Amino acid sequence: MFADTGLKQYCDSCCRQAHSHYQRKMHQPTKLRIPEGFFRGGPDGSPRVPREKMELFAVLCIETSHYVSFTRHGSGLHQWLFFDSMADREGGLNGFNIPRVTACSEVAEYLEMSPEALQCLDPKALPPCARRLLCDAYMCFYYSPSLGLYK
Repeated sequence: MFADTGLKQYCDSCCRQAHSHYQRKMHQPTKLRIPEGFFRGGPDGSPRVPREKMELFAVLCIETSHYVSFTRHGSGLHQWLFFDSMADREGGLNGFNIPRVTACSEVAEYLEMSPEALQCLDPKALPPCARRLLCDAYMCFYYSPSLGLYK
């Protein structure tokens, strides 16, 4: 189903279950037209959502309350920066944090590794940036190159 809230896909069993709820007893599901951009490609000729390939451009990492990020810059896949908002401190207790941005291209090789190869690595033997990326990753950010306004 394509609804105001987005694409909803239900198998027949789940559709019956959703519509058996007492608040939906009077609701009758109706077939909707398939929006342009969808195509028939399923094994049974059913509509299939086209896949969009997205690229990783940033990873937010958290260790306790210390947030850092890895961000890809430029067009190269091996151009990564490490941003540490609390790299240094000035003024003691009433002072302020001094952020630091450093080049960190070595993380690209770990991002290209297969899950099986990553499982064989000893986290204690990893370089500090790679260990931080792989052990403390909290949120990944992706973008679609085909939808980018700026190239």
